[in-house]
Amino acid sequence: MNKNFTEPIWIKRYLMKEEDWQFHEIRHLKNVGLINRKNNNIGGYHSSLGKFDVYSELKAIYEYIERYTCSETTYDNIKIYETDKIQYLSFNDLGFDWIKKDFFCPKEAEFIEAKSLKTNLSYLVPSVFAYYLNNDFRTWKDFSGNSNGNAVGSSLNDAIERGMLEFIERDKFIRYWYLSDGNILKIDNLCEVIGGKLQYFTENRYIVECYMIDNKPRDIYSVWCLIRSNNTNEDFFSVTGLGSGLTLEQAIKNAFTEAEGIYFSQKYLKRNFLGNEENAVRNILDENLEIYLSYGIMTQLNALVDNADIIKPIWNASKKRTTLKTRALEYYKDIIYIPIKHKILDDLGLYAAKVVCVGGKNMYFDCGEEVVKKAKLGTVCPLA
Repeated sequence: MNKNFTEPIWIKRYLMKEEDWQFHEIRHLKNVGLINRKNNNIGGYHSSLGKFDVYSELKAIYEYIERYTCSETTYDNIKIYETDKIQYLSFNDLGFDWIKKDFFCPKEAEFIEAKSLKTNLSYLVPSVFAYYLNNDFRTWKDFSGNSNGNAVGSSLNDAIERGMLEFIERDKFIRYWYLSDGNILKIDNLCEVIGGKLQYFTENRYIVECYMIDNKPRDIYSVWCLIRSNNTNEDFFSVTGLGSGLTLEQAIKNAFTEAEGIYFSQKYLKRNFLGNEENAVRNILDENLEIYLSYGIMTQLNALVDNADIIKPIWNASKKRTTLKTRALEYYKDIIYIPIKHKILDDLGLYAAKVVCVGGKNMYFDCGEEVVKKAKLGTVCPLA
């Protein structure tokens, strides 16, 4: 993906040619958001801490494309099968067993082909697992999908790796938050990694802290970045970002990038725009996020993170040279991916994939009551 100045301009013009692809572009200072004109659940957001750069612009655009291309299956090979006559990977097989829900599966349902990175064998999975915004709830009645493990890249392998990292970061956090698997360790001396980027938040009375999720697989790092207010007069209390990587430094940077993007989208873009939109659609993700934007959760959340043990990393420690795939397959049973098909991707020379690490826990925002009662703070996790 060449990051030249004209690229975001050209891509946005391309997207505006089709009515269904068109978006509202919302800006405040140097922050940018794209929201689909027909469905405000499809959007991309990013910020650059007050300094314009093409990377920030493109990140918002690619996120918008990733969301949109998972909203329709027109360009892919979807087939209808009688479910009592075929074998397929169920939602439980795909990592949703932990939420303690039984998803309705009709006798005839839509499926799509997935492939194994371990064996190259093919599997059938519910089409709505990959194209998660294409569910009209007449086929898969109780399944509200999400973008966990969906990613856009410059090649199929790039998209798969990005999707894999997102799945793993959330799997590790889900197991910590809902299943009491592992702990969080507060990372000391963040200035060594994200340096001057912390100054903006300090000046605006927010603090930035990062916590390493201490559970398996331990050689793939997952970090929880929490930005929270230290003054109840601010617009909202907290936002969360997750990041993962083959090094702790990379996981921190990825988590901070996600957290700051959510911070600015809530402060300047999404809350203001959707709050004034007469037809704005609220969903379960928004409801869960609102818990942590509110100061009502402040005492509980502060008590949880302030009691975490501290880790002092040695930033210059030598790194293992094994690949992400190798490390992941040492822990997970398999890695399954579905290439996403769409005209937008073909025209722009991009690739997209949905990835799941078999044996891990898949993100889901509408958890069963039994699971939530046993979760940290007795409520849903702060992910968006």
